Amino acid sequence: MHNRIEDSFMSLVEPTRRTTITTYDIDSSISFYCGLLEMSVWYDGVFVDPSVNQIYDLPPTVQTRVCILKSSLDMGDLIAGMIGLMHFEGIEAPNIPLPVRRPLPGEIVIMFGTTRIQDIQKKLKANMISYEGPINLSTPGRSVVYELLTR
Repeated sequence: MHNRIEDSFMSLVEPTRRTTITTYDIDSSISFYCGLLEMSVWYDGVFVDPSVNQIYDLPPTVQTRVCILKSSLDMGDLIAGMIGLMHFEGIEAPNIPLPVRRPLPGEIVIMFGTTRIQDIQKKLKANMISYEGPINLSTPGRSVVYELLTR
């Protein structure tokens, strides 16, 4: 287990702006983040970008829709903690078996700060979205954090 690195450490990057998730159903993903978690759309656009299509090994005419979501917290000029959703138009989802219960190595875990964990839990339950938790995580020297895990 790693200990916290000293604050004097200088990284090559600034604060993380966003995590971008590719999705086969961007409208359902937007509904989840905006409807259930009450985030808002900061940007929503469709484009064809040869470099994106090359990176993702897509035909050159495939359009990409990108929707960037933000929380209601006003951080001034700092644009951080956003969720990006990326969808490739016309690309069908593969037939993937239902995920196993436990997170697998390599899976992405997104951590949101909230004081309304019970409200989120009620919304997930009302919309029949499965989740695990709340899980009580305690780290020496820090306040207790509660998490809900969902896919």
